[in-house]
Amino acid sequence: MAKDQETATAKDGTVLDETFGDEPVVGEVVPVSFGGVQFPVTITDTPEAIQARILTRLFAAETLEDAFATWESQSSDALVGKRFEIQGVRWGTYNAQDGIIPLAEVHAVELDSGEETTFVTTAANITGFLALADSRGWFPFKMRIDGQKTRRDQTVLVPARA
Repeated sequence: MAKDQETATAKDGTVLDETFGDEPVVGEVVPVSFGGVQFPVTITDTPEAIQARILTRLFAAETLEDAFATWESQSSDALVGKRFEIQGVRWGTYNAQDGIIPLAEVHAVELDSGEETTFVTTAANITGFLALADSRGWFPFKMRIDGQKTRRDQTVLVPARA
C-alpha cells in the first residue's frame, strides 16, 4: 500500500499534513491494527470481487423472500447466537469513515443446520480474531458469535467458544 505525504494550508495558516495512498492490492500483506496490536492480513480479494460474490447470491434468489433473506442472514443481529465451524476466510478491504479497514468473507458450516454458509463482516472483534486464527493456521475451528448491545443500541459482535 503505497503512502505519500501531502501538505496543505488551511485558511487560518495552519499547515495540514495528510497521509494518503492506494487501497491495498491483492497479495499484499497489510498490518491490521486492533487496540494497538497488529496482525498481518494477506489481501486475497478486491472489494469488487467480494461484492460480486454477494450479488451472485442475491441474483440466485427465486422469490422476493429469498432476495430479502440474502441480506437478513448477513446482518450482525442475524449472526448473534449462531455457532459455526469456520473453514477459512478471504480478505478484502472496506473504505470506512475512519479509513480502510479489513473486510472478512468467512466460509463456514452452521453447526445447528449443517449448512455451508458465507458471511461478510468488518466487526473489529471478529476480524481481529479471524486474523489471528489465519496467521496461526487454526482453520477449521468452532466458534459462536455473541452480541453485546451498546448504549446506542448497536450490536457489537464478539467471538466465543462454540
